[in-house]
Amino acid sequence: PLDAEQQETVDTVRESSKSLLRLIDDVLDFSKIEAGKLELMEEPASLAQMFESAYQTFSGVASQKGVLLEQRVDPLIANALVLDRLRLRQIVNNFLSNAIKFTADRGRVELRADLLDRHEHCDRVRISVRDTGVGIDARALERLFEPFSQADAAIERRYGGTGLGLAICKRLAALMGAPIEVQSAPGAGTTFGLTLTLRRADDTELRLVQPMAIESIARAVQGRGAPTVDAARADGRLVLVVDDHPINRRMLARQMNALGYAVQTAEDGREALEQLRRGGFGLVITDCQMPVMDGYQLASAIRRAEAGAELRLPIVACTANVSHESLDECRSVGMDDAITKPVELATLKQVLDRWLPAAMVIEAEEAPPAPIETDFAALEDLAQGDAELQRDLLDDFRKANADDLKAAARAVDTVSIDGVRRAAHRIKGAARMVGAARLANAAARLEEAAQAGDWQRVSSSWAPLQHESIRLDERIARNKSENSA
Repeated sequence: PLDAEQQETVDTVRESSKSLLRLIDDVLDFSKIEAGKLELMEEPASLAQMFESAYQTFSGVASQKGVLLEQRVDPLIANALVLDRLRLRQIVNNFLSNAIKFTADRGRVELRADLLDRHEHCDRVRISVRDTGVGIDARALERLFEPFSQADAAIERRYGGTGLGLAICKRLAALMGAPIEVQSAPGAGTTFGLTLTLRRADDTELRLVQPMAIESIARAVQGRGAPTVDAARADGRLVLVVDDHPINRRMLARQMNALGYAVQTAEDGREALEQLRRGGFGLVITDCQMPVMDGYQLASAIRRAEAGAELRLPIVACTANVSHESLDECRSVGMDDAITKPVELATLKQVLDRWLPAAMVIEAEEAPPAPIETDFAALEDLAQGDAELQRDLLDDFRKANADDLKAAARAVDTVSIDGVRRAAHRIKGAARMVGAARLANAAARLEEAAQAGDWQRVSSSWAPLQHESIRLDERIARNKSENSA
């Protein structure tokens, strides 16, 4: 083991190498844009899911600085929009990183998406990040988007950075047909935003799992415990998780156990190879950037060892770097798939079902029990027995459901059949997640009526949905009171 001084030196080297990698990535991106070789890769995606992922990524560093980070997506925005998820996320991440960096303790940063207008096939959406930070003066704003420049020399010395981030964002936004707008003044905070016209897509086209899929995950794992390591090894169904950060290993292992899989862990590629020599593994999930031997080297070593063999061990990258170039590199060294950090349970289940041997796939579900008013068992599974987390999830559900009901009410008042359908779909998915079967069924009936374009059925289905929502709200409040007594 390293002593304190050695550990500090190693940590410094690691942070410096990460900063260098970020600089190299920025330079490569900027070079490709300037050469006209960077193309957008558009696909149906959910802004709500993208915002939630960005929030999870930056909430930790915001909390450490004492900065309140908030996010909001207008519930009237279509759930599925056609966009380049990776490049839009790159812009949002840069906005958030700068906002948190330049906002002091007890400050506030807000990420939001607002629906400005709706056309026949498109939503016109404004995405913005607003902070209460130091602000930028007029002279600095003039050179803000110039490559390798900072607002002023004092900021460069204090906060660091390459000076390329916003220059890249400006060019990416231009490719999307959306110039970046900045509003700022010294001491008054800063708002970065861009307005996009995005084509609506069908929800079924989304690549990521929607909230309604979480219910099936909860049912699938009910009563299913993870096998022992020895039992899984004997069946060739053991999963190897490789990551140099102990928290990442622990959290991923816990998620895997919750889904019914036995796990062994390793902190770098070299240790992973030693584990693999013992046999019995059905899948490897590995970080890409690690000391000693990184994930790319590990995948290459595994593929060389398999040369001439009939069996191929599936390898999945688990990385925070979601650029197209990074994913291409994963494939070039023999990795089969990739998931991004932070890892969502639904996404992890998809990957496990896709790449583990058939014997590892969760058995067919039994027919669900008859609906009851509210069954919190599914939510208890998702909360992993954490009563406080369960209460927080229910509180979040109540707030989100109230917003969705307001959106549904506005849609009913304005006779917007598409607005009713979207709001009912959101209510249905969230209700199923917490086990509120009666509310979910009422929302499903309203959604079906809207999909059929039957306004008479919409009108007759709206009142029962309101009634079930009130009943559920009272049930949650009663449950909270009973648990706190």
